[in-house]
Amino acid sequence: MLRYADTPTRVTVRLTSSPGTAQITISDNGRPAAVASVQGFGRGLIGMQERVAIYGGIFEAAPGLHDGWRVHATLRFEDES
Repeated sequence: MLRYADTPTRVTVRLTSSPGTAQITISDNGRPAAVASVQGFGRGLIGMQERVAIYGGIFEAAPGLHDGWRVHATLRFEDES
């Protein structure tokens, strides 16, 4: 998170699940990076996107709506219950 937002002082991690799905959201309150530098996603974000895709999931990373940076992933898996 520190790489994509400037001077964050708070990081929030939220994990939720339902049968067959898990979602994780990580956000901080730092200032968003400039759009030009965000568009050139580093290997870290590409790696996360590739790992999520292995499980047929959805990956999003972008400046937050009000401040900071937000990374969200939805993972799908077979429910074993």
